[in-house]
Amino acid sequence: MSTLSVDNPGVASAPVSSVGDVARLINSGKEQAKYARMIVFLALGGVFLDAYDLTTLSYGIDDVVREFQLSPLLTGLVTSSIMVGTIVGNIIGGWLTDKYGRYSVFMADMFFFVISAIAAGLSMGASLAAKGIFHARLPDDPSRFFIENLGYTFGFIIVIMARQQLFTENTVTAVLPVMQNPTLGNFGLLMRLWSVVLLGNIIGTGIAAWAFEYMPIFDEPTRDAFVKIGMDVMKNTPVEMFSNAIISGWIIATMVWMFPSAGSAKIVVIILMTWLIALADTTHIVVGTVEILYLVFNGTLHWSDFFWPFALPTLAGNICGGTFIFALLSHAQIRNDMSNKRKAELKARENDDKSTKKST
Repeated sequence: MSTLSVDNPGVASAPVSSVGDVARLINSGKEQAKYARMIVFLALGGVFLDAYDLTTLSYGIDDVVREFQLSPLLTGLVTSSIMVGTIVGNIIGGWLTDKYGRYSVFMADMFFFVISAIAAGLSMGASLAAKGIFHARLPDDPSRFFIENLGYTFGFIIVIMARQQLFTENTVTAVLPVMQNPTLGNFGLLMRLWSVVLLGNIIGTGIAAWAFEYMPIFDEPTRDAFVKIGMDVMKNTPVEMFSNAIISGWIIATMVWMFPSAGSAKIVVIILMTWLIALADTTHIVVGTVEILYLVFNGTLHWSDFFWPFALPTLAGNICGGTFIFALLSHAQIRNDMSNKRKAELKARENDDKSTKKST
């Protein structure tokens, strides 16, 4: 049971077990005016988030049913899952919070989120592995270029189909709500999401690159192929890194935008779009990190070369391509569609009113 000290921290306080206890805490103490509004605001914010979840599901349930081919029974289970999760979460989360504290439970949740991001970074190592193996094993003819770059898609397939957290995949989905309600609080939440996911991705790719170099996994021809692939990336100037990253960020954002209407062809969309990124020889912050960190670990490059000319221009380009270009255009399209829908509804309502007046 949670307890709070109202006036004197050294005195044991009464348990908080009812609405009346909450009201007593708000209205008592020397600084009640300072905290009362904040507490009420936070409480109302919880109600808003609960209603927001339910409302969001009502708009997206058609896409969920279409993508996963749900029966009416399963659709009902999905729509009721929020309430079921709330009940179960309140029981388990409340007990954990009382036992270990709110901050500890929140940090545990963030820990598992970071684990998912690290797993995505590890999975992206499959792109370098497949591309390197194809390069080392295939004969040196014009067809090798196309088959070799098909290996680039492997990491993306694993990450997206396993629903792991990938940085460039979060550019559109996380930015659109901020554009809908551009406040400092929402912007801060976006920065926190990006930072956690990007850090986890870089840690995961670093582990993969280290394993490729120091563990007896690949033979020498494949390792030489890894070096060649990484050095081909480093041939770009910072301006070329930035420009190429804009294209890859835009393509990834387009791919994510296509998922709701792709249905069972989702994996085909992933292969085609990420294969295009490889064929166009563009730069991607997560896949490229595996390639460049491999060169760092085997001594070909210095750590400073990872940050410049690769990481910083590529990161900026991916954000620009996936956010400031695609997300802005998509947001404008959504707002225009919503505006047209509202106009059509108003016009239909006016026509109904006119018909009603004529009939009377």
